[in-house]
Amino acid sequence: TQYDAMAEKCSLCEDYVVTDKCGVGEKGIDGLIKASIERKDGKHELFRGQKNIVLHASCRKKYTKPQSITRDL
Repeated sequence: TQYDAMAEKCSLCEDYVVTDKCGVGEKGIDGLIKASIERKDGKHELFRGQKNIVLHASCRKKYTKPQSITRDL
């Protein structure tokens, strides 16, 4: 659909980013890679080498928060 072409998907939850959009640059991606390695979810492979990633701000917060990581493991 036309909507699909315009909307980007959140790299964490795979849902469309319509609101709560958060662009992550190279420095932020390092944090996502560290969180992914701690979580052992393999997503760091997707993040590596990226220059910019689009996420929901709330997903990013939850994903990188140390308390969430230990709770989710």
